[in-house]
Amino acid sequence: EMLYGNLGTFEGRRKGGLRSQQTHRKNPSSPFVARPVAVPRRDIHFAELVGAILGDGTVTEYQLIVYSNALDEIEYSQFLADLITKVFHVPTATHRIKKYGVIRVTCSRREVVTHLQKADIGIGNKVLRQAEVPLWIKCNKKFSQACVRGLVDTDGCVYLDHHRVKGQDYSSLCIAFTNASMPLLDFVFQTWEFLGFHPTRHRRDVRLRRREEVTQYVKQVGFNNSKHLSKIQV
Repeated sequence: EMLYGNLGTFEGRRKGGLRSQQTHRKNPSSPFVARPVAVPRRDIHFAELVGAILGDGTVTEYQLIVYSNALDEIEYSQFLADLITKVFHVPTATHRIKKYGVIRVTCSRREVVTHLQKADIGIGNKVLRQAEVPLWIKCNKKFSQACVRGLVDTDGCVYLDHHRVKGQDYSSLCIAFTNASMPLLDFVFQTWEFLGFHPTRHRRDVRLRRREEVTQYVKQVGFNNSKHLSKIQV
């Protein structure tokens, strides 16, 4: 008699499938076995990931997705993939979408979404619901710094500001964070002030415009997105 019955019949295929599942369950290294999701520790790594998600990511009912620019953020997309794995102990999938010029890092695990909801991240369109930073991050200086780093790395930019004072032309490096969620703008502005900076705010963006404060930001908060750091080092 065949081990799995006659594989040409429905019943035979069903038995073969069940036997295969049992075999994979006994083998922890099998690619078909779902890895357990770690309960995320509320630490600087999770806080930075939250910033990146709120900056340029989305959470659906079954997935966590974060985006990077395919042109100059390849290294950063790998950093985000590693960060998700560090926080949740699960693998991710990375895809380059040429049509939109982005790299998409995806974690398709319902348990990950559940943990994100327990940490007050929220699901769906961040602009419509005016997403904000969870209280457990706001109440901790180190977590706030890490979260700001994630926000600025994803939705921020470093640019050369040209201006004229008393007939003299000046240019200086500035850091800007732009977002359509007012609570996120509030958080970045207030955190920068708390850290001793003097940010300016106009509509949908918050900026650091003093040269010495840009330098201090790099030392105190820093970037994990090398695209921003390379502009400051020029």
